[in-house]
Amino acid sequence: MNAIPNTSISQEELDELKVKDPLEALKPMMSSRGATSFDMPQSSSSMSEPFVSSKENLLRDLQTKILNIDLFQVIEENPNAAYEMKALLKKLNTLESKDSIIGFILEFEPLLERIVNDYRTKQENSNRLEMQTRARHQEMAKLEISQHQLAILGDQSKKET
Repeated sequence: MNAIPNTSISQEELDELKVKDPLEALKPMMSSRGATSFDMPQSSSSMSEPFVSSKENLLRDLQTKILNIDLFQVIEENPNAAYEMKALLKKLNTLESKDSIIGFILEFEPLLERIVNDYRTKQENSNRLEMQTRARHQEMAKLEISQHQLAILGDQSKKET
């Protein structure tokens, strides 16, 4: 049983959790990568100031726009947010980033895609259920009209006899 470093969860359990609950799977993944690896880097005099500032801004965006939010709620409110997140991940992936950030990106992108797909499926199912409910109400209304017409016909036949 392979254990994920810095966590008490095995690789098999993590893989199973990724399938069942992608958002919960992020927690052990992030802790195994080292939560401090996502902290803002200290400026280095050997790097150019614009590059450091850009990297710091991207890491800050990673924290505020991906790590510190409820992904399901954000995607539900704005489905296009996933595209913005993917664009941010691409920018981070092109920088000379720590291996932990690149590893996180590689593991996070499929989970983000799954969340988006789950949201779309939920929306499609919700729309389908709404259409079926409306169709059922229409059929029930027709049934009530038919029952009423049958009752009238039954009353008329009783009067004739």
